[in-house]
Amino acid sequence: MIKSTSLENFTIHASDNQYVTMLKQFLSKQIPYQTLTEKKTRAVWLIEVDGKKYTIKWDSEKIAHFDQKIKLFLQGSFYFNLQQRIEKAKQQGCNLVGSIFVVAQYRTHNILETFLLSEYVEGKPIKDFCDDYSPLTMKIKTAVKQLHQYGLASCDLNPFNILLNENNDIKFIDLSDNGMFCIAKAKDARHLKRYYDINLNEKPGLLYHFVGLRDKWIKFSRKLRNKK
Repeated sequence: MIKSTSLENFTIHASDNQYVTMLKQFLSKQIPYQTLTEKKTRAVWLIEVDGKKYTIKWDSEKIAHFDQKIKLFLQGSFYFNLQQRIEKAKQQGCNLVGSIFVVAQYRTHNILETFLLSEYVEGKPIKDFCDDYSPLTMKIKTAVKQLHQYGLASCDLNPFNILLNENNDIKFIDLSDNGMFCIAKAKDARHLKRYYDINLNEKPGLLYHFVGLRDKWIKFSRKLRNKK
């Protein structure tokens, strides 16, 4: 069960206090770490405690626009919602994604800072194995359908976010299905077609085409803003 608490400036959602302690030790530099990715507004580190590996993700999001503030107020934290949905899926037997043990957030002015302590998902990106993904077509398609059945979606099914472990099982990382679930599934369907030439459904519905038109509009509007 996930419990919510407050600690200094943080709002914390955690499945167990031991993970909160672990995050505190990392933030106070008591635990050695390996940097996996590090950018201006995002970083991911790897730690190992008592022989088990975990990832810690930091994300800094600017909440400046009115619609972002309303969405945060009405829907709550994306990461906390994702944590809850993954927990529910795990209880139903889902083994396609890793658990999120802690979501720790604090907000200063228009910036929302988030730290996630998560299960380390073993495996290598399918991009490391080959550029021809046709031998994995049915395995990927089946795994995505199972993910959707558990109420989860990726929204970014590029070849770096799909892992293959030593048992030849598919795993998904970096889920970002923030929004309506039906649209998230349509995004996954479009990504499967784009990256792997996989048709998730025999007859794509209206949402599939709507997402395609929306993506084109977003690209076009970005080009206009850059020109200005």
